[in-house]
Amino acid sequence: MLFRLLSLVHVCVAFPLKCPEPAQWSIRARSHCQNPSKYFCLKNDLINGFSENCTIFDFLQPGRKHVLRGGLDADICSSERFQPWPITFYTNVSTNCIFLKSKCNEEGQVLYGNGNRNTDATCRCDYTRGYDFLKKPRNPCFCIPSEEDCSCYLKKCPDSPFKLAPVYFMDQPSDVEPLEGQSVHLKYKLLCYRFPMVFLKNDAVITKTSHIKEKRKGRSMVLHIDPVTANDEGEYCLKVACFKSDMTRMTIKPLFKRPLENISILEGSETIFECQTEEENSPIEWFHEGKIVTNNSQNVKMENLPGYIYKLTISQTGRSDGGKYHIKKNGVDCKANLVVKALFKRPLENISILEGSDTIFECQTEEENSPIEWFHEGKPVTNNSQNVKMEKLPGYIYKLTISQTGRSDGGKYHIKKNGVDSQAILVVKALFRRPLENVSILEGSETIFECQTEEENSPVEWFHEGNKVTNETHNIKMETLPG
Repeated sequence: MLFRLLSLVHVCVAFPLKCPEPAQWSIRARSHCQNPSKYFCLKNDLINGFSENCTIFDFLQPGRKHVLRGGLDADICSSERFQPWPITFYTNVSTNCIFLKSKCNEEGQVLYGNGNRNTDATCRCDYTRGYDFLKKPRNPCFCIPSEEDCSCYLKKCPDSPFKLAPVYFMDQPSDVEPLEGQSVHLKYKLLCYRFPMVFLKNDAVITKTSHIKEKRKGRSMVLHIDPVTANDEGEYCLKVACFKSDMTRMTIKPLFKRPLENISILEGSETIFECQTEEENSPIEWFHEGKIVTNNSQNVKMENLPGYIYKLTISQTGRSDGGKYHIKKNGVDCKANLVVKALFKRPLENISILEGSDTIFECQTEEENSPIEWFHEGKPVTNNSQNVKMEKLPGYIYKLTISQTGRSDGGKYHIKKNGVDSQAILVVKALFRRPLENVSILEGSETIFECQTEEENSPVEWFHEGNKVTNETHNIKMETLPG
């Protein structure tokens, strides 16, 4: 006997809501909503899924779409879609931006650019495999598939090993020889501007500085160097992807054809700095230790001579005039050092002396044949004085001797040679620290005169009315006591 058992099983499986495709959109709207124009199906970020309803109708500007985040909110188109101007996004038409971007996957095509939320991707023909556009596009470098025919074909070059290159330099700069301080602009014009670019100098990437800048003008790249310096000399090129332009040799011509020279000079002498530049009419400035030099100083004279020669004269150069000098023209410096040697290699020294002693001032100068003058308290000293003697000794040694120096001889002395002074002070100490005193006495009494001097071993003499006093007179006694 055959028995059969039948069992019925009901299965209900839930699946996440998916918004209808554009072709099915109107069918779903009519079946789901009383007013189909208010139907929407949008991405809901709160549930990470989709939600549909029949209550809202809205629109957004190109490049954006609506999403639900509690309410309607704007979001940009996904990377694989775009919505160009002037097409507006409507909630009752689609859940996504309307157009898919082109894939650039037809024969010979490769992707040129991804486009953006408002524009389609762009394609180019793969020149590395010999492909070229069947129809010339608006832009010679790429084509927009949603707007024009981007078909490619295999372009064969019979009996030729050459292939199409990705970079073509339409214009390149030739070698240049600028004058130091001028500005230089190296301009490279390209057929297409789609690859990364860098400027090279001597095969090294150029670092941008305050005087080196890059600028793009249309399909041209320009390297600005302002002002050029000697360090900017070298070979320049533009590297696009892995392709280099021809080398441009830049040779910098020095602005100063005859530069300043270092000077070592004796104090009091005349200093002359002189240089010559190429023909360039910019104004010049002189500097000493970083400070501008002017003609206001009595001993400074600046001159511009024919032939672009510049001259700085310092008369009677002093020690303070030494240091670094430079001249600046059109932003270019030319530098030199001035070393001023002291004229007096052995200057005068201060003297402190006892009244009545001989004073000797002595100094020595470098080999310099200018005449000398001695001064006391600003007044010239001459040989007319009985106790003054001036001598010039071998080896440029100068000597001033004052015999039996008096108190009035003290003060400031200086010697001048070639406008340079050497000074010293003479201090004359009184010989009698306790001098004689007047005496009034009765006739017949004893008279005593007494005085004391500094330690000085010269013999003494006594005088009465101009006549010398001696011990031969019976009533006179002269003594030298200790101290």
